[in-house]
Amino acid sequence: MSRTNVRFAFRLLLICWIAAVVPASAQHFQQMNGSLTQIAAGRNEVWGLEGSQPFRFNSSTKNFVKISDKISGPLSQIAVGGGSLLEPDEVWGIDTGGLVYQYNFSTKAFVYVTGGIECKFCFPVIFTQLAVGEGDEDAVAGGSDGCHPYEVWALSHVLGLPNNAYRYNYCEGAFDLIPLPFGSTTPFTVLATGGSDTWALDANAHIWHYNQYDNLWFQVTNGGFDGTLQHITVGMNDVWGLDGNGTVYRYDPNTATFVLIQSGSSADVTQIAASGDGVWTITASSPGSGDCNVSRFQSYGLGTPLAGGGGFQGFCLSPFGSQDATQIAVGSGAGIWVVNNAGQIDAWVRP
Repeated sequence: MSRTNVRFAFRLLLICWIAAVVPASAQHFQQMNGSLTQIAAGRNEVWGLEGSQPFRFNSSTKNFVKISDKISGPLSQIAVGGGSLLEPDEVWGIDTGGLVYQYNFSTKAFVYVTGGIECKFCFPVIFTQLAVGEGDEDAVAGGSDGCHPYEVWALSHVLGLPNNAYRYNYCEGAFDLIPLPFGSTTPFTVLATGGSDTWALDANAHIWHYNQYDNLWFQVTNGGFDGTLQHITVGMNDVWGLDGNGTVYRYDPNTATFVLIQSGSSADVTQIAASGDGVWTITASSPGSGDCNVSRFQSYGLGTPLAGGGGFQGFCLSPFGSQDATQIAVGSGAGIWVVNNAGQIDAWVRP
């Protein structure tokens, strides 16, 4: 296990223990000030978009504060993560034109980051998705090159070419092309990174795991079912997936496959998110019904990642009444945040 994962293993166990001893009635969602269309959480930072305008959460005032930006176009996505007890979070954004920006905490502004070139005579890369997570600079664990203190990944789009994955190189200050799996022309559609680990899904919903030491992608199955996932999320020490039927899977490193955790017939899950603050889902609900459609995974027993099994416990958003959760962000210390279908914001509170 890498030094980054070791640092968080104890912390994750502590979080689970606290969650177990604090009465469920004392833990709840609490409405926060502001309105957002998108939210992202890391170790210490919580950011969001209202339309295309970035906002940063101020933990002292409990408000989301508008960030004055100098971006050439409106933002379409914001990504936050990679922080630890010793390192701050990284904050990145993509504008509607596919340009990528990195937030500079010193100048308090977003700075344009040059993309790569897919081929000598092609157009510059236009990016469509960002993923930000923890890096691994532990030389003992694998001989780091020192250029990836954070994992920052992006999907590209160039007319006539398949979507490729790019990995940001902090030494060069630019994105490096990471080619598609050998012999494949199927474009990637989803990237996820966390705990120094990176995964992808392609247009056929096949699952791919990146090996940074070989600089190659390896295909992974979901335990002998149909071998596909529609969504994937990477926590501090585990990986979770969701298929098109709302069925939840968890990666078992002992068998190198995804195993069934919860059937879609019992609770159709529409979103799943994992990080140091746990594994959370949003389940399907009737629009405007106000169903308690946010759930947290609780594992029973210690030992191997899958020891003791576990299940999902549902929670209601409050005091939203008839509003339903539509997006959830799980941080590695900054908590659990939910946006509902009216743009209102809820934060998980542990008294």
